[in-house]
Amino acid sequence: MKKLLVFCLMLFSGLLVMEADCEYSELRELNTLASYIQTNYEFNEESKKFDITVTNLTDKFYIFYENKYYEPSGGTVIISGIDEGTRVSAEVVVSVNSECYNEKPRMLFVNIPYVNQYYKSNLCVGHESLHVCNSRFLDYRISETTFLSLINEDNKVNEDDKKDDDKIKVEKPSFVDKTFEIVKDYSIPFVIVVVVSGLTISFYSVIIRKIKHGL
Repeated sequence: MKKLLVFCLMLFSGLLVMEADCEYSELRELNTLASYIQTNYEFNEESKKFDITVTNLTDKFYIFYENKYYEPSGGTVIISGIDEGTRVSAEVVVSVNSECYNEKPRMLFVNIPYVNQYYKSNLCVGHESLHVCNSRFLDYRISETTFLSLINEDNKVNEDDKKDDDKIKVEKPSFVDKTFEIVKDYSIPFVIVVVVSGLTISFYSVIIRKIKHGL
């Protein structure tokens, strides 16, 4: 019992000394290094799950996620087998290679998307512009009901656009129609001018004839 007590006291004292040796300059450097850490995810075709890759790690850090420790190899840590739709929260923890051992200068957050089961499906033919048809991954899980409603809505939009195009084509006058309209617009005034001119000429012709004959 005494030996266990002595061991605990030594361990506690060691932690106090270690924490006391964590200077501000060292902690500031660790925070700076942690800010360069990057994450990205990829879909694993074999496991049908996602892999998260953490890069720009130094030997002063390790990653803690889901009660597991991941030590970097070549500055990289790979966390495999992540389910779709998971919000990953992993801790960047300072390793024993630093005087600031066990400090946690940063949290890493990664939102894993959902796999879109309708991506490039047969029902997407003619609807390639829809996000649910051209995106393999989505930020939400899409149901069959939602997918079909989006397809039906796009069908209605396409039908309305087609009707509008057909209407424009029908209403657009041809060159002959335009010519007929122009002739029609100017024919009535032209006829009036011709008739009035003819009557005027006939009237004055009679008067002039009478004058010539002294009538």
